[in-house]
Amino acid sequence: MRTCILPVEHGQDAVATSADRDASTEPTPAPDLDDEATEDTDPTAGKLDQITPIMAQKLVDRYRAITTDLGCWESDLKGRRLGYVHVSSLYRSLGVSPSLHQLAVIATNRGDELMMTMDRSGRSRFDVSHLCHNGKCFNPKHLIVESSTNNLRRRSCNGHKVITYGNFTYHPCPHDEVDKMKCILPFAARRWPSRK
Repeated sequence: MRTCILPVEHGQDAVATSADRDASTEPTPAPDLDDEATEDTDPTAGKLDQITPIMAQKLVDRYRAITTDLGCWESDLKGRRLGYVHVSSLYRSLGVSPSLHQLAVIATNRGDELMMTMDRSGRSRFDVSHLCHNGKCFNPKHLIVESSTNNLRRRSCNGHKVITYGNFTYHPCPHDEVDKMKCILPFAARRWPSRK
């Protein structure tokens, strides 16, 4: 087998050398949302603040598969710790593997609130609380960024139900202090006792 070596002309269509590519001033393209992402990722790029609301919304829409009776949005992907589902497609392109509930917060333009959950240096920590007590849920209406202390207090509502007697409704959640929201709980209808 013979190898043919042809002369190469350096003109406008020439392939750039590695030195030319390093000197390029063109901006790096935005990360793609496809699961097939580029391999060479800047190690400092693994930050959630690089995810735009539009990118987050596309992923939320892509992975939303189930809506429960409470209005929880769930994915058919398997969850990790506490049922949180992480998206690996962004891990490859940005170096970060956010959970779907984090993406839902970003998609609703609350990324600044989410950044408070990343700061572990101060005394008060913040978490994304699931008002519905469902770790798989990523419905933005079910998510609130609040202190870790308030998040832990919400555990007392897990397993409780909103009771309705005719026109009367009793919601057992006490967690709607100033600027907070009540937990989202299932309903249980009760009938008035029959008179004999």
